Amino acid sequence: PEFQAAFEHFGFGKGNGSDVYGGSGYFDPGVGAVVGAAAFMAGSGRITLFLTVMIVEVTGDSSLIFPVGVAAIVATVVGNAFNHGLYHVLLNVQSVPWLPDQVPKSARGLVVMDILDRDQEHQVLPLVSLPLEAPAPSITRALASSHNGFPVVDRDGVLVGLAQRTQLSALVSTAGPAVNLGSAMDPEPVTVTATCPVERAFAIFTLLGL
Repeated sequence: PEFQAAFEHFGFGKGNGSDVYGGSGYFDPGVGAVVGAAAFMAGSGRITLFLTVMIVEVTGDSSLIFPVGVAAIVATVVGNAFNHGLYHVLLNVQSVPWLPDQVPKSARGLVVMDILDRDQEHQVLPLVSLPLEAPAPSITRALASSHNGFPVVDRDGVLVGLAQRTQLSALVSTAGPAVNLGSAMDPEPVTVTATCPVERAFAIFTLLGL
């Protein structure tokens, strides 16, 4: 009886007279439009609960919870089977640093060395680092890369800090021919070894909000 009443409310059978076609057996096109809009928004943005509540609040009809909720869940599941959501894609388009909640399946069982950038001959690309007393041209060349952080090393090649792109950009525009990076770097950066498991490195970066 409950399902029959719900179907009658949406225009099936002898409902409440909301069928715009004037007869029975047809789905109310207004409800179909609302459910379709909810499915589109849920499938593109991967929104379920918030979207269902919003549709119900806008229409003022609590009986839409079931069809809108089902449509939103199905659209989200189907969308996840093909690609990422709209906002996930926009993060990549805007190059926003972001990590998912879990390690990607393709990275499990690997170590940090396995995921480093490599050239066409599968050789690991050289690390872009800067000396503590860095010449201005060296900083300019480092900023021309795609990295956001640059290791700072002493004369023996020992890591002494990490300089961010924004800090280097401000320094190189105001400094002379040589720049002391001591005041513009983090003297205690978080580091991992080349043999560190990717899962552990991922957990460290996630906990630190990097």
